[in-house]
Amino acid sequence: MGNDIVAYRITIGLFYHKTSLGCLRKTVYRYCFSLNDMLAELIKMISRFKLCTCNLYRTCSNLIAFYLLLLCLLLICGDIEPNPGPERTHEYSEKTLSIFHCNIRSLRNKLNYIADIIEDYDVVFFTETHLDSNITDDDISIMGFQVPVRKDRNSHGGGDLNKNFMSDLPSNIRDVIFINGLINIIDKATHFDTRTSSSSLLDPILVTDSIPVLDKDTIPIDRCISDHEGTYVTIDCGFSKKDVTIRCDDKVWFDSNLRRETRKRDRLRKFFIRSSSTSAEHKYKQQRNKVNNLKKQAKKHFYATINENLDELKVANSKQYWKTINMLIKSDRPTHDIPPLRDPDQNFNLAYEGTEKSEILNKYFCSISNLDDANKDLPEFDDRCHDFLSQIIVSEQDVLDIVSTLDANKAVGPDIVSNRMLLAVRNEISKPLLRGQKDGW
Repeated sequence: MGNDIVAYRITIGLFYHKTSLGCLRKTVYRYCFSLNDMLAELIKMISRFKLCTCNLYRTCSNLIAFYLLLLCLLLICGDIEPNPGPERTHEYSEKTLSIFHCNIRSLRNKLNYIADIIEDYDVVFFTETHLDSNITDDDISIMGFQVPVRKDRNSHGGGDLNKNFMSDLPSNIRDVIFINGLINIIDKATHFDTRTSSSSLLDPILVTDSIPVLDKDTIPIDRCISDHEGTYVTIDCGFSKKDVTIRCDDKVWFDSNLRRETRKRDRLRKFFIRSSSTSAEHKYKQQRNKVNNLKKQAKKHFYATINENLDELKVANSKQYWKTINMLIKSDRPTHDIPPLRDPDQNFNLAYEGTEKSEILNKYFCSISNLDDANKDLPEFDDRCHDFLSQIIVSEQDVLDIVSTLDANKAVGPDIVSNRMLLAVRNEISKPLLRGQKDGW
């Protein structure tokens, strides 16, 4: 803690009694009543300070007077804080992650508007229905962000869930949220229907209790761009950044202790080469022998442990079992290099060329699929039901009822036919659909 104002004044008073009052009386006692006079005196002290090389005695007294005048100015300004000064409070921690989401149709035509909104966010999500393989990543890339990760509906089976979180949710959705411990942190409407003037919350942000949410809200979006508001959340990522080195060429039994001793051996070797002394040579050879013994022990212990636990891993954890097997059979040879094969049609001679190996494997798999079923009678198959598709009679009214159950708000399917259009012409297409069903479409 620093000195407060009272302590400063006491210190100044004691200093007055211990110092010659020749120059102090001129500076402090005369000009302590007016701020303008003190500023004028400060300018005067600065000009006098420039003449310090002319007179050593006057330089020292002027310097002391100058420092005391600055001290008085600091005391009367009224905002002096104890060391280390006022505590600075940041609104957020520096280790934060901001995430933005918005539902926008025709994304690639609105990138200029979007780029101005999302420049302050770290991760950005967009819900876009009409993306397909004809639109490349370059068409929707935004400067300052990485290549987008896409989940196109037509090619990868993507989609979204349109449920209003401001009303009662279905029981299956409530169960999923409850089982996973999720809560919705957006409490404002995000979708505005201009036709019905209704609003709903279709863009929730679901998080768990363990995620420290610092801020969340909605971002107004121009109605010419989207009928959804943007949503964002800022979370505290209090994790430490750590660089991890992946050593692909190390042996599976090469542990951290052996690596540390190896580095020590290399340092002793470099010191021995530079100094060429007998003591350095002795330390280097001693450490070298130690590393060689540790390698033998680590290798022996590793394979002994693997042999004991390999059968248990095969039953308990098949993934870890095959991972261990791959480590054991790890080789510098590329994985696509097939070892030599014996050709049964060529007196079991070894085949080394790729074409010869492929012919041997092709003949082998063909021989497996080619079964000799001559003079073989198929077993009798018993019918498990007495109903057949040919016996089902479908009427035109049945087709009309099925088409009428379509949801007009659903997106188009793989046939690119809108449900709204099918509902509009359901009376006209029911008869052709019935005829197609009878003809075996």
